[in-house]
Amino acid sequence: MPISTVVLQFLVKTPPLTVSCNDKPSFVSPTRRHGSVIHTDILQAVNLSFYASGSREIIGIDVTTPAGMTYTPLQNDSSRIGTKFLKATWTPQQHQVGSHITCALAEDVLGKTSDSRCIKIIVRDVSPCVSSPCGNRGTCVRQAITQNYMCTCRQGYTGSICQTDINECASGPCLNYGTCQDHVNGFTCLCVIGFTGRYCETDIDECASNPCQNNGTCLDAVNQFSCVCVSGFTDQRCQKDVDECAL
Repeated sequence: MPISTVVLQFLVKTPPLTVSCNDKPSFVSPTRRHGSVIHTDILQAVNLSFYASGSREIIGIDVTTPAGMTYTPLQNDSSRIGTKFLKATWTPQQHQVGSHITCALAEDVLGKTSDSRCIKIIVRDVSPCVSSPCGNRGTCVRQAITQNYMCTCRQGYTGSICQTDINECASGPCLNYGTCQDHVNGFTCLCVIGFTGRYCETDIDECASNPCQNNGTCLDAVNQFSCVCVSGFTDQRCQKDVDECAL
């Protein structure tokens, strides 16, 4: 039997669209405003957050970043339905001193993209000498444009940051059993009785005061003296006239 032809008609009723096909995602708070400027120093971390929302599901946030920036996977904002976000972190290095632009672009399930959200990051060069790392009033000298430095120490100090007082007594400068007292960039010798001088190098001349009387001859010794008396005199200082009548 031949197949009969039946004409069918359908009435399709479509509900009104609640959104326009032209709707696109947008960035929302707490995303920084477009054109914002962040000032930072080398080795100081910068943290950014990009939050996007739209009438359709957000499937991605693409971020163009400076070298070394890391960011989290796309996450749901638990406090707002339809809002997703990611966070980015960047720690600029010495060679990245200057101006950098970070831009983000959100995309929904239909491939519609948001306007770009761009943020400028200005990385400042900070000398390691700013923190005054050299102790005891040493001078910090930066090595080229790096974070390395050297300390030029004042006399009397040594060490990588001038932290050590040089012991001027280490060489034993005090003579004749003198005691050395160390100071910054110097020392003092405490002499035993009978010696004087910076290094206790001088035997005090006990004969300088002419202690021997009656033309006696003074013989100096360490911290003492003796008198050689002429004939007719005796005692320690030749002060006693010998009584020849008593003999």
